[in-house]
Amino acid sequence: MADFTWIVAAPLVLTAAGELLYERSRSLLQNLERTQADVAATAGYVTGQVTLGLVPTLGHDYIANILANYHQQFPQVSLSIKSAMSGTLQQLAAQKRVDLAIIYSPSNRRNLNFQHLLEENLYLVSPANNPFANHKSVSLKTVLDQPLMLPEEKCFRTVCVNHPFRE
Repeated sequence: MADFTWIVAAPLVLTAAGELLYERSRSLLQNLERTQADVAATAGYVTGQVTLGLVPTLGHDYIANILANYHQQFPQVSLSIKSAMSGTLQQLAAQKRVDLAIIYSPSNRRNLNFQHLLEENLYLVSPANNPFANHKSVSLKTVLDQPLMLPEEKCFRTVCVNHPFRE
């Protein structure tokens, strides 16, 4: 089988007619999808498309089970996933580019609604010969002088560990 390579010397730009056709076609397709969902809803089916924003560090097994149950309950709903950090997902939700998002750090944006879902336990992992290994629990203040491996500074969990106790 032959291998073909396309080479484009300059970026492609739509003409005015192409722009008009693109915008109207997109609008028509969105209107068609809404009409199909409305008609299906009158027959008792829930249809449509949902875009869910998720932070990349969310437990994949946990989310996979939730999504499988959702698909089983609503098989006619197309679900797409957008993976990004909390701040980006809030921005996408404000722009209505995601319908829902599961994040770590809510902000004070007035145009978004935040609902607390769950609390998460964090664990200190250390070698067996570490002085903390025999403790049943350890406060965060106690371990801050230890060398810790944490995600990048922008990560919400890192901010939670560093901010309240480092000042």
